[in-house]
Amino acid sequence: MINRFDFWEKWLFSVSIVIIAFGTFMALCNQTPLFAIFNNQIIHFEGFVSGGFGISGTEVIPRDYRNEPFTNAASLTFLLPELGARFFITKWLAVHFSYRNHLVLDKFEASPRNETKADIAKEKADSRLIANMMFNMGVSFFFPMDFKYTTFR
Repeated sequence: MINRFDFWEKWLFSVSIVIIAFGTFMALCNQTPLFAIFNNQIIHFEGFVSGGFGISGTEVIPRDYRNEPFTNAASLTFLLPELGARFFITKWLAVHFSYRNHLVLDKFEASPRNETKADIAKEKADSRLIANMMFNMGVSFFFPMDFKYTTFR
């Protein structure tokens, strides 16, 4: 079983790295001549935080090929948190960054595994909370590029 303090320590460390990276990016935008255009214009951006839970299915592939694999049809999954931001560079171009942390309560093959049958091995499997952390970056293009907004009167 995972030590709870170690889990929260790693989770808080990863969140603090994301916050530091975001703060560093914003500080560089304000100080470098490359981004001096931002001193004369409004920066269009959006940020978000989301979370949730769901059910995932996993399959344990045994270390020894002679053993039967088993599936975990319903593993509880949490998304906490997802942090992200999108910056609009022009009317038709945007960049986005996000961080996700999926927590999955999953069962793993016992070590050493002495049973070849999947049902018995699943009963003796170890349950663990697994943290899958993801960092995403992307670019968005909006078409048509020269669209003019009008109001109906």
